[in-house]
Amino acid sequence: MWFRSALVVTLSLTCVLSAFGRQDNGPRTTSQVQGTVVDAFGRPIPAALVQIGSLNGGAMQSAVTDGMGMFSVEINGQEPYRATVVTAQGTEEFMLAGPLQQDMVLRMREGAAPRVGRAVQPTVSMNDLEAPSKAKSKLVGATKAADKSDFSKAWKLVNEAIRIAPSWGRAYLLRGVLSFTNHNYVSAQSDFATAVAHDPNNGLALTEMGKLYTTTNQYRLARTYLQRALHLPPVQWPAYLEMARLDVLEHRFGEAHELATRAMACQPAPPAGVHYIDGIADYFLHKYRPAVAQFKLFLKQAPQTADFAASRASAEHDLKLLARLTPQP
Repeated sequence: MWFRSALVVTLSLTCVLSAFGRQDNGPRTTSQVQGTVVDAFGRPIPAALVQIGSLNGGAMQSAVTDGMGMFSVEINGQEPYRATVVTAQGTEEFMLAGPLQQDMVLRMREGAAPRVGRAVQPTVSMNDLEAPSKAKSKLVGATKAADKSDFSKAWKLVNEAIRIAPSWGRAYLLRGVLSFTNHNYVSAQSDFATAVAHDPNNGLALTEMGKLYTTTNQYRLARTYLQRALHLPPVQWPAYLEMARLDVLEHRFGEAHELATRAMACQPAPPAGVHYIDGIADYFLHKYRPAVAQFKLFLKQAPQTADFAASRASAEHDLKLLARLTPQP
């Protein structure tokens, strides 16, 4: 269930203006904008999307707030400016007439318009379109190598892709996944953050960041990133499944069941783990027969490998327990 609250956006602005040479239409300026996004109670909001740009030319620049709610963007062009702040609760635009001032406060209306994913996430992001074909070829090769567990080759190719396209978020995403797979969480977090900074509406990058924070027991941050991913259609099974996993860990079993059900309806279909998560949720909701069905599906679909050994053993144990709780026909 989503809750809406009024948000206060505080921008502490330091403007550094410089001329890049005179053109026929006058000097071109850049402004370094730094600020903090907080809620109505003054608490910082991590993973909020901040977009600022000039209405007189210059691209809209984006940044995502860090764990302390802070962001920094460099914008081109002159006043007036437009700022857009997007959180899980809503989105709102602000017209900023006149020079950017210190300690500017942007207050979102209570009941701000809910986020409409299609307005903020195109089918193919501009960041993807701008990547050179050579970098894309390297990333395809890296992905194929990773799928075959040839991690040495995958590392080599993804690093080459980043060297060719240092602003391509999807390349950093894959490198972060490789680090995550090897339990190098510091490097993974750095690459996921870079991926989100370059492509703020990449739902998979947001999902992976949320997954990392769940794995490292930082549940509040995990929920923030996963909520953003769930507001960026088309939502696929990874976002549903990771939020369901987090809900189970936080004993929100009804929500976990609902999200696992949504994940199962996705195409392509999710992995076997979704049945394990749903089985746990059903068990604690005292829906024992559905829990039995989900655990059996998990055991049928999950490969008998070391990666699944612990969860398979747990599912088998739970089935034995449920056999005593479920009346026999």
